[in-house]
Parts: sequence; structure tokens; C-alpha cells
Amino acid sequence: MNNIVQLRSNIIEACNRCIEDCYACAKSCQKMLGMESCVKLCGRCIDACKDCISAFESNSQDRGLYLQACVDACRACAEECSKHQHEDCQKCAASCYNCIEECEDMML
Repeated sequence: MNNIVQLRSNIIEACNRCIEDCYACAKSCQKMLGMESCVKLCGRCIDACKDCISAFESNSQDRGLYLQACVDACRACAEECSKHQHEDCQKCAASCYNCIEECEDMML
């Protein structure tokens, strides 16, 4: 039982970190020209991570759907942010990839 609690904790922690880093990225990218896709995908990622946390905290039966939605949103965000040398984008991408890894581990 301890392993399940730890995995759940890891996902929530990864999602929270992803939310923080995506928010910082979106905020800094709003001031830059040509970064609209980055801002948009960060917003989607933040929403998906929040939904995933809510699903785990409420023990929702649909956790798998939220995990997959989180993976999809994080992957799109990470791929976009990875294209930019901007420090906040790189940090966001790293958090997204970590979040993907945690979610995929839980889906196995």
C-alpha cells in the first residue's frame, strides 16, 4: 500500500511543479513576440495538471483519463517549449517531461 501512496504523491508533486513552471513560462513569454503557441500550450498544460491533481485527490474512477490528458497536454507543451532557448521555456519543458514520466509510470 505504501508504494501506491508514494506514486500518487509523486504525480501530485510533479503536476504541481509543472503548474508552477508553466505559469512562469507563460508569464514571461507573454511579453515576447511570436510566443503565442507557448503561452497557449502552457495554459492547457496547467489546466490538465490541475484536473489530474483533482482526480487523484478525490479518488476519481476516471483517473486514467486524466492521466492521459495530462500526458498529452504536457507532451505538446514540452515539444513547443523545447524549441526555445529561453530559460523559462527550458525549465517548463523539463517539468513537463518529468510530469509525463510520473503519469506514464502510474498508467503501467
